[in-house]
Amino acid sequence: MLAVSSGTTEDWGKPFGEARFGAAAFGAPPFGSDGGGGLSPAVGDTIEWTVIQSESRTWRHVACDSSGQVILCSWRLGRLQLTTDAGAHWTELRPNGVDAYKYWSSLGVSYDGQTLFALAIYDSAYLSTDQGANWHTVGGFGGASLLTHYARLSGDGQAILIPIWNGRVWLSLNGGVSFEEYRPDGMDHSYNWCAAAIDYDGSAWIVGAYGGRGYVTTNSGASFIEAKPEGDADILWNRASINSTGSLIAVSIEGRYLYYSTDGGATWGRWTPLAGLQNYSNIAMSASGRYVIAEVMPGKVYWSSNFGSSWVVETPPGDALNRNWYGAAVNWEGTRYVVCGEYDGSTPNERVYLGVAH
Repeated sequence: MLAVSSGTTEDWGKPFGEARFGAAAFGAPPFGSDGGGGLSPAVGDTIEWTVIQSESRTWRHVACDSSGQVILCSWRLGRLQLTTDAGAHWTELRPNGVDAYKYWSSLGVSYDGQTLFALAIYDSAYLSTDQGANWHTVGGFGGASLLTHYARLSGDGQAILIPIWNGRVWLSLNGGVSFEEYRPDGMDHSYNWCAAAIDYDGSAWIVGAYGGRGYVTTNSGASFIEAKPEGDADILWNRASINSTGSLIAVSIEGRYLYYSTDGGATWGRWTPLAGLQNYSNIAMSASGRYVIAEVMPGKVYWSSNFGSSWVVETPPGDALNRNWYGAAVNWEGTRYVVCGEYDGSTPNERVYLGVAH
């Protein structure tokens, strides 16, 4: 396993100060090295996994708070399940109060664990600010019954990013009270928006279209730059992740590679958990971005504890089988990881796993 160097904990709360991008945002040693950089504590050199949801379901989405104790998960055409004690006990949530199955496509949990967000395809978006005790629908983003794959909730629970498949990009900065439409390329066009990620307070976010282009803003949508991890080309944007300050962005391109940017999307490097072209199904990172987890479908789960400089296999079942992996979430310090995927190579027979770094 990878040995992780020692480090110290830096306050990654809000406000973040002026140094949001480049080397100044990370301190010394330089970003990408294995020296810690004073960002977050070294958490160990391996991950110990435990099954926390063993029901044979098609688990697809997971989200967690900063501690990794509050975990929200869902299965395809199913229900929402919430735990506030890292999987010891679970509660079924029904945001609209109806005993009905829904195609949940996006989940979010604020860093304090109080705000929960869930969006169902061709249904509605739901928000709770009291850890699921009460819910209300979120509207005003071009219709409540649109095909939306991957909406995102910011760490502070106030910003909601909703890119719509064959539609537009919508953002709320006031907890869903109102939404504003954004046109990253300045054109009055609809795109198949797929990949999306947002930082702690909605200042920096990225959206990418499946079979199209990607765009990054670092000023809450006032302006955009086109992200070109593979040059001037239409590509199959798949997933995206961003750290709490927006100073590290990571994306997966379907059937190809993982890319990262440390300058707001102006330039891109490549991460290589595996050599060659891969189908990376998800990617998630800690608040600093030092700890990153990537999933391959079909394949394994990979972990980096040094900003993607090197990777090790950390697949929950601990065997050599390639499996289909779906959801991924990481807590604030990178000490806890939540993933969902196949248990024994069959569907539906999937599990939700909690990993603790030692």
